[in-house]
Amino acid sequence: MCAIAGLYEASGRPVEPVVLERMIQVQAHRGPDGQGMALLSTDPALRPISVGGPEVARQHAPVSGYSIGFGHRRLAIIDPSPLGHQPMSTEDGRCWVTYNGEIYNYLELREELRANGHRFRSGSDTEVLLAAYRQWGEGCLARLNGMFAFALWDGVRRRLFCARDRMGEKPFYYHWDGERFTFASEIKGLLAVGIHPSANHRAVFDYLEGACLDHSEGTFFEGIRQLPPAHGLTVDGRTVTITRYWGLPAVEEAHEYSPREAADRFRDLFRDAVRIRLRSDVAIGSCLSGGLDSSSIVCVANDLMFVEHAVPRELIGERQKTFSSCFEDPTYDERRFIRPVLERTGAQAHYTFPDPKELAESISKLVWHQDEPFGSTSIFAQWNVMRLAAQSGVKVLLDGQGADELLAGYHGFFGAFFADLTAKRQWMVLTKELLAYRRLHGRIRPIQAPPPNSSSHLLSMQYQLLTWNGLRALLHYEDRNSMAFGIETRLPFLDHRLVEFLSGLDVSHKIRRGWTKAILRDAMEGILPDDVRWRVDKMGFVTPEDIWFRTSLREFAREILSDARTRARGYLNVDAALNEFEAHAAGMKNISFTIWRWINLEMWLRRFCD
Repeated sequence: MCAIAGLYEASGRPVEPVVLERMIQVQAHRGPDGQGMALLSTDPALRPISVGGPEVARQHAPVSGYSIGFGHRRLAIIDPSPLGHQPMSTEDGRCWVTYNGEIYNYLELREELRANGHRFRSGSDTEVLLAAYRQWGEGCLARLNGMFAFALWDGVRRRLFCARDRMGEKPFYYHWDGERFTFASEIKGLLAVGIHPSANHRAVFDYLEGACLDHSEGTFFEGIRQLPPAHGLTVDGRTVTITRYWGLPAVEEAHEYSPREAADRFRDLFRDAVRIRLRSDVAIGSCLSGGLDSSSIVCVANDLMFVEHAVPRELIGERQKTFSSCFEDPTYDERRFIRPVLERTGAQAHYTFPDPKELAESISKLVWHQDEPFGSTSIFAQWNVMRLAAQSGVKVLLDGQGADELLAGYHGFFGAFFADLTAKRQWMVLTKELLAYRRLHGRIRPIQAPPPNSSSHLLSMQYQLLTWNGLRALLHYEDRNSMAFGIETRLPFLDHRLVEFLSGLDVSHKIRRGWTKAILRDAMEGILPDDVRWRVDKMGFVTPEDIWFRTSLREFAREILSDARTRARGYLNVDAALNEFEAHAAGMKNISFTIWRWINLEMWLRRFCD
């Protein structure tokens, strides 16, 4: 993974190298292994200019005719030699790309492209991307299995083509004022151009009122937008066009799988998703929360590493390395579920213990890296895990994002599931499922089901979490936290083959007899320790946030809410907020998520807008 940045002056005005250098320098944490810049022209008679390091860029005056600038900061993962340097061009120099991400099936694509006459100078997936575009044009996106955000200058068609991966694992932000199109991996890269940061009031309202994040093309910054997942963007002169190239499939009604058939198919796809995400030329490890998802990845990856030898031993050592967030409070600690996985795999555990005092001291830095407000202090736990991995010399981490959304893993899915059974008048099945729920989870409480946008409440809820307010925010956090420490995270559950299979699968394979993630539990039989495979609760990278606001963070939160700047914003009724906070601090209620949003918004405004 890397940082990308660029400018396209539609008016023909020459790009200023010093501005481009600022855009990539502010994102240097994403790519500590190298920097590159290129000045390009819409005139095919003008040859591209490669700009050297920061000092050269600052002394390099704008050159007439060069209205396009690409910048790149490199995190070297595949072919770390200079041959993988970016921005990169095709052999004839007609196409240039600045690209962030990994194309996991690059080896297979390279062989297919070689058969079509393409030659390769490097072992990088970047060069494969360029050749794929030359061979198939925008249709190359359908062939890519990976995470990516890139901008490609097509000198033949004289247009800029940009794209983002199917699920939105890699970010792409842009600003367009009718004269200049700018893009970057992080919003701060756009602010470096000189865009004045002002709050988007709609985004602030959605965040405070509904905890919505990354749910639209807009951002918390007025005028700065993000390219949606599974979309391409073309800049042709002064025309900007955005087009969807992929979507979640409908439920497959023609093919009915038995539970065993579904589990076997899932296991094959999942194993291959993990396998191709182990392709690397640098050290690899895994996140391990103790939950079903990360534990499944660790167990499957361990078999691939040490039985099939899918990874060179020098990149993993004698044992797989795992990284976990833990707490001394057993209510929030997952080590009782982590230990069985370690015993099964022989993995080498690395633990971090998030400290709320450090959160209060470093929140401004965390907010800066995230670019926008975030949902809870669980992001701080993940931050600690990424830092620990970096300190241990690991540059690639596997992680389990996406499984809860794809496999109906959240407890709230039960309400949607029961609503579907009621709507279909499947009374016998409903009765059995309610009894199973009570046996596993206790008393049946009211669970709100979302209104269906299709024939199914559960599928509507799943679609919403995958494409609107849910997974997109989690991927945002994952990207910024990992990139803050120069780490690439890879998410096997979001392999598009697995997503398509699970999206088209009947809900009975996801919730069955009171169990969520039924297909995963079936598929991991004999692979995952039963203590983990049949655990009922779920946590993830949680923090004792409610307790922190009553203890370690109490005075910090009170000071932020009482500050004159918070009152002057006009976003909060500060007196009412303070009353609610004191009620929480006294243990009369638990509104820790709400309190965090109040605090986090104010810290974001101070860091970016004041």
